[in-house]
Amino acid sequence: LEVLDEAFLERLATADVELAQKVRDFKRDVETAQADLNRQIGIMQGLLMLFLSEDGTVALPLAEDKQESLREAVRGGLQGMSSDAFLNTVMLYMALAAEDQDRDM
Repeated sequence: LEVLDEAFLERLATADVELAQKVRDFKRDVETAQADLNRQIGIMQGLLMLFLSEDGTVALPLAEDKQESLREAVRGGLQGMSSDAFLNTVMLYMALAAEDQDRDM
């Protein structure tokens, strides 16, 4: 029984080390994913700001300088962005715009 107890304690200690490493790895992965998500949100907010006039309303058609800024942002900024994040952000802003429009009517 004493040998079993020692073996059990050794396995338990090993399992704790492995579990601690898995927890650290998981925490690192979550932090990496959060940082990437924050970066992608920043990209989308920057793009959406191009559509706003100084009073905060959407100004269409875009002025020529804003059209060029939008082209440059799309070429450079969206390459590393996941399509899910892009589409979800656009859909959210579309829903908010529809709510604003309904409220204004």
